[in-house]
Amino acid sequence: MRELIALFIIFFGLLSFGQKNQISKSNLENFKSVQEFDSTLQKRINEENLIGVWYTKTIAHKKYRTNPIPKFKDRYSFKKDFSIVIIMSNKTISGNWSLSPNNIITITTISGKIIYQVRYFKDGTLALASSNSYRTLEKINN
Repeated sequence: MRELIALFIIFFGLLSFGQKNQISKSNLENFKSVQEFDSTLQKRINEENLIGVWYTKTIAHKKYRTNPIPKFKDRYSFKKDFSIVIIMSNKTISGNWSLSPNNIITITTISGKIIYQVRYFKDGTLALASSNSYRTLEKINN
């Protein structure tokens, strides 16, 4: 009986071996794009570069395999006095922000801290990674 079960497992293992794994291919492409983002950020960004209004372009959560298009364009308003106003899904969050030497943005609000690592910054595009999401922001010039 054990031999029959072993043959059954080997047979179906060989059948599935020849099929392409689309999920793995998609994850590999996403990983390559993150690597490209990481390679462009060679030096520390300045606080002056963040000041202004940013809107979300894409958001990728860990639970999704592809980048969903956000229903609402979140708005991040970084101000010179290190205060910030975030409008997420028609909910306003205000607090203070700081930028550490290793490109970590810490946003402190009444409800707690939000910590983002800057992954990419170039030509009005800012990519941020947190513990459960990866978001790309676009700067709107006023």
